[in-house]
Amino acid sequence: MKVTVMPTEKMSKNTYRKGRIAEKNSERKMRDDRKILVRLRNTTVIFLILITLQFWLGMSINLELNLPVKHLPPISSLTYYASHFGFILVHVLNGSLLLVVSFLYLFSAVISNFKSLKVIGVIGTVSVVGAVITGILFLMSGQFFGWSIGMAMSAVSALLTYSVGLYFIGIELGRKRGAQGIVDHH
Repeated sequence: MKVTVMPTEKMSKNTYRKGRIAEKNSERKMRDDRKILVRLRNTTVIFLILITLQFWLGMSINLELNLPVKHLPPISSLTYYASHFGFILVHVLNGSLLLVVSFLYLFSAVISNFKSLKVIGVIGTVSVVGAVITGILFLMSGQFFGWSIGMAMSAVSALLTYSVGLYFIGIELGRKRGAQGIVDHH
């Protein structure tokens, strides 16, 4: 609902000006919040597409590739497996991209005014970092299955977290739409 400040005989010009400035600031804040929410929504959709691809790649690697057991340091194990197996290279690159997207979400959520989205950003980013760490540990440990399960559980946690975030973004966008007086006639 939009409230417009109208001058009255009892209102001084200075009071009227202050009211107009506050009104403009409120409208600007609402537009900025909406931009952040749209950015978070788009980031979430990209993340969900990438995490689905990551799941498919991980399952394909698990079921189709017979990886040699190597006990290598972190960077060496990543470069060895990525250079010898194309699926793993794509899996590593996609995982890196997921990490970047989760940090983009977190940064956008932190500058927003929505506590729920900030919490989603922190939990989602921690889940992705957990998946990356357990993935590297999996390769370093000679493919200990516990690290593989940890990687999968972290990825599922991120998937669920960002899905819940998408729900909250939809609620907040609906509130913003209602506050602006926009009505959908669908």
